[in-house]
Amino acid sequence: MIFDKSVLPALLSSDEWAVLQTFYDLVLGELRSLQKELRETPRPQDPVLWRDRIHPVKSSCMSTGALAAGDMLEKIELALADGHSVASLTPDLSALSQTCEKTIAAIENHVKTQS
Repeated sequence: MIFDKSVLPALLSSDEWAVLQTFYDLVLGELRSLQKELRETPRPQDPVLWRDRIHPVKSSCMSTGALAAGDMLEKIELALADGHSVASLTPDLSALSQTCEKTIAAIENHVKTQS
């Protein structure tokens, strides 16, 4: 599932739209920024840099219901922690970029339908 709109309200025990929208706006900003970095050529090859970059975005995705992106980020974060090179994860990072695009669209659509 790309985006589960029930996750954040359940986590916060609130359905107050202003509060939810603040979190959605934050994760959208993080995903857009990450997607831009994923498209950089050449892509930075420092695994520590990527692990540090990925971890907070993963947490935001998981807590706001962007489950597919969160799962992919976790997989990449763990692979980097296990010593895999950034270059060896090129297919995963490319797939992540596509998932970010789909996730951004899904969250934007949800926000648009609520506003």
